[in-house]
Amino acid sequence: LPQSIYKQNMQSSNLKQNLLNIAFEFFEGDKGKLPILFIHGKGSSKDTWAPVLEKMIGTYPLYAIDLRGHGMSFYDGADYSMEAVVDDIYRFTTNQKLDKFYLVGHSMGGRISVPFTAKYPKKVEKLVIEDMDMNPRKV
Repeated sequence: LPQSIYKQNMQSSNLKQNLLNIAFEFFEGDKGKLPILFIHGKGSSKDTWAPVLEKMIGTYPLYAIDLRGHGMSFYDGADYSMEAVVDDIYRFTTNQKLDKFYLVGHSMGGRISVPFTAKYPKKVEKLVIEDMDMNPRKV
């Protein structure tokens, strides 16, 4: 779809959750289908997903979020741990009443999606990870 149609369909929002502000975009889709939640990589934002979302508008309910300290999400605290970010996603999905959804993570978003799915397996119908480094890392 042309960028203008993408922007017309975009419903940008800021959501405050426990002193954390998570920016997200939502696109309505077939209400009979489970929603898809997209999580970006390190140093990126929800805007990374724009080309994918443009092609999928109207098919599924679509959510793309900015993780803490990325994009339009503000965070000035020191806790950027995996557990804290996983909890952010849980609070976001609970607030949006996403009881079950498809989860798509790119790079660091994939690294976050794996422990989220392990911790909350009943929420994730399918997990899609793309371009994630599989090497162990020291924190």
